Amino acid sequence: MIDTFNDAPDTIKRPEPSPSGPCLEVFAACLAGDGFSQISKANYMRVASYLCRWLIAHGHDLATLDEAALATVHEDLRRGPRMRGGSCRVAGFPPAAHRFLVWLRAEGWVTTVAPPSPPLPPLVAGFEAWIQQHRGLAPRTLRVYRSLLLVFLAAVGDDPKTYTAATLRTYVLDLSQRAGRSFTKLGATVARMFLRYLATDGLVSPALIDAVPKMAYWKRASLPHRLDPADVQRLIDACNPRTAQGRRDRAMLLLLARLGLRSADVANLRLTDLAWPDGRIWVCGKGRRREALPLPQDVGDAILAYLVDGRPKADDDHVFLTTTAPTRALHPSSVGAIVTRLAARAGIALPRVGSHVLRHTLASTLLNEGLSLPSVSALLRHIQLDTTLIYAKVDPALLQTVAQPWPLPVAP
Repeated sequence: MIDTFNDAPDTIKRPEPSPSGPCLEVFAACLAGDGFSQISKANYMRVASYLCRWLIAHGHDLATLDEAALATVHEDLRRGPRMRGGSCRVAGFPPAAHRFLVWLRAEGWVTTVAPPSPPLPPLVAGFEAWIQQHRGLAPRTLRVYRSLLLVFLAAVGDDPKTYTAATLRTYVLDLSQRAGRSFTKLGATVARMFLRYLATDGLVSPALIDAVPKMAYWKRASLPHRLDPADVQRLIDACNPRTAQGRRDRAMLLLLARLGLRSADVANLRLTDLAWPDGRIWVCGKGRRREALPLPQDVGDAILAYLVDGRPKADDDHVFLTTTAPTRALHPSSVGAIVTRLAARAGIALPRVGSHVLRHTLASTLLNEGLSLPSVSALLRHIQLDTTLIYAKVDPALLQTVAQPWPLPVAP
């Protein structure tokens, strides 16, 4: 396996027989299975082989390799000669060596353990445990709350006894000067939630919860962003069906445009969610609610084309995977970035960056075509019909059924 990485003249030579030889063979096979390019595999193997030779030369056992040893090897590399068998950028050594060490630990080749992450402040840890018990937040939402709480604590301090209505108002006002309305609104929400937790434990007065200012917000005051149906088709046509990436992107776009899925719905879709015999697809959306949606023919064909000829071979059961190594599931933000990139390729000016504009477009189009509001609400998987009412504002025919006649005569 290692021999296949030595085609280029500047790659490492095959390492001499040593106790680490079998380890390198297995590592090489794993790199090949993860879909790394020939050049990337050669670079990783060069670093791994150098590490093994360095350990042997200095009388160390591979099982004792840890972060401190990596730092020592890196420093020696910076001051000493280049790696034998070809050049190696010193700047590229730490990430490659770290990946090798992570793999060694996962496979049981080393006995050292990774250094623990810095512990969370007691107030943050207690708040997370409390909100998980009472709200059951998704991990991604919990990370957002954690980051905003750390911002709050950095601004007002970690001693609840010093919190006053004035300091809380100052925090929100300062935050509004540095961030947008949505971010400030969420920051204030997290602050109130944190104060509610503190009040539950008797650390602050419950009256402080109402001291956090609320951002001005008028429900359904804005219009939903949407595209023309012709632009949606241009966006889909921007995918190149002759490439694996194009087939993947086309399948994702059709899920967004035909079923109104959110970016997280697409990113979290798994192979077991595709109920081919029933012509349905299972989606786990907000609130971890699992619901079945009909799978249109063109959407199913696009997904099948990607699965048959395009999806990398991997142990991951997510439907949509990255096209670059290491092969892994797409992040929801990557789905939105793909939509933005394809829109730029098609020459479409998105009214809103990301994939959610396709969800708005679908809802508005269906209402314009005469579909009832409850039917659109069911397709979008809204818990309350009230959430879907925003789309009624872009349907003139629907508005005419509820608009009151003007009571005064109209001037000629």
